[in-house]
Amino acid sequence: MKLNKRLNKYSVPEELLFIAELDKEYSAKYKYDRLLGANINFEDYRYFDTPLDVIPFGSTGGDGIHFGFLTDYSKCESLDNAYIVCVSPMDFDKPISLLSRNIREFLGLWIAVGDPSFMDYFKYCSSEDQFNDSLKDHEKDLHERSLKLEPYFNIVRNKYRIEPITNVYQYLLTVQQNRYDEVVLTTQDGIGVVSYSTNSCNHTSYKITRDGRYNLNEISEFLSSCSIESKLALIRDLQLNYVLNDEFKLKEMIYRELLKDNFVDEASNLLREL
Repeated sequence: MKLNKRLNKYSVPEELLFIAELDKEYSAKYKYDRLLGANINFEDYRYFDTPLDVIPFGSTGGDGIHFGFLTDYSKCESLDNAYIVCVSPMDFDKPISLLSRNIREFLGLWIAVGDPSFMDYFKYCSSEDQFNDSLKDHEKDLHERSLKLEPYFNIVRNKYRIEPITNVYQYLLTVQQNRYDEVVLTTQDGIGVVSYSTNSCNHTSYKITRDGRYNLNEISEFLSSCSIESKLALIRDLQLNYVLNDEFKLKEMIYRELLKDNFVDEASNLLREL
């Protein structure tokens, strides 16, 4: 099957298309194994907690775990420069992880570790030692697979001049800090919201929890007067706390708000989540 070279309005990065072609050779040679530890798939599948502005590109096949490009509600001009996230639908407390600043650095993690989904473990680590100890155990478990991957690492390194990330923990820490510095509003999923407007209006937050208690009229009033950034932060928190799954009227309201601000793809994604 020939892979689509576009994801919604975006072109698929050349490096990922190349990996997808290499994966065909690798998976034919090593059955039941994939080059990235994930099936590269450009069909638009998503789960209830896949952020609306994330475009998935690979699924590990276990517990719905998948990788995707963070488009920042279409503000990202090219997927070459989009953050890569990992979504773990069954990890109800912390389903979202920021893995890398772009696809090239994501492949640098792959070359360094062999299995990019391991990076999701970072969010639970309280220290560098804890992470590195787990990484060493992980590498022992994957030693045989790493030997199979080595020739493919070399192909990618030589073609795109991509080198392995030398200190994975410090790199992931830097990714979190860079993102924190970019956002104007933090959100419960750890992604946050970047600036959209040029005015200096104050951004406010509407607190959402998983206890199911919220006031539809209050949310409607909040949405009618808040900044775009505040609106998008609210949507992130609503989705993380599964509120949108339970209340049709609220989901319909958010859908209309997205369309009103011309977030057409994201509005469509709201209706497609599993």
